[in-house]
Amino acid sequence: MLIIGVIASIGIVVAGAWFLLTPIDAPRKQSEALVLPPAPTATTNTCTSVDRMGATCTEWARPEPRPFKDVLQLNRLPQQPATGNWGALYLCSYPPDEVIARYLGADFRRVVINGFTCSYESPERDMQILFDVYIGSGTFESWTDISPEAEVVDFNGRRVIVDHGVEDPKSAFRSWIMEIPGAPNEVLVMDYKGMAGIGDVDMIPADAGKADQAMAELGEIYRKATE
Repeated sequence: MLIIGVIASIGIVVAGAWFLLTPIDAPRKQSEALVLPPAPTATTNTCTSVDRMGATCTEWARPEPRPFKDVLQLNRLPQQPATGNWGALYLCSYPPDEVIARYLGADFRRVVINGFTCSYESPERDMQILFDVYIGSGTFESWTDISPEAEVVDFNGRRVIVDHGVEDPKSAFRSWIMEIPGAPNEVLVMDYKGMAGIGDVDMIPADAGKADQAMAELGEIYRKATE
């Protein structure tokens, strides 16, 4: 009987110790585990009209709404939807169509390039406009050496690396790398390119003012979406 009593006492002590060491909020954390949204199904056939010089193109489909902190977690998962990484799918869902149409025309194309880049393009051959956005890996500081022309600016309370590249009267290039709050090892990369048609004798000059306006408006949309 003495041995049984000792064993019972030990069991009570062990159980008590486990209870004390278990975080009080453990059940809450388990209930907050990330739940995968349903993989969206594309209904478009846009990629047949897109030529990115060997880059892979997949059709975009709108995903189920999720907070951006969840989007970051989804984008880090080893398994991604066949239509593209979660990050690309969600990044393509943020700008209203009318905003994109203002800069790329009403018949703009929206696809996922290389699995991770949300890409918009105008179908115009004389002056094609592209806007790409994706989640990049690495600290904000590690992106500061992208080019000698780049500079770090404050954009409505968010640090942004701005690179206008080499100015060309026939083209306009804008690249922004924006820090993401709460994600020290990820950044948001946004590229705008206005390019005259290859081989055109009378090339139309790119609208640099329009490029700046597009980056400011789209930059604010993505700044708010990634808060």
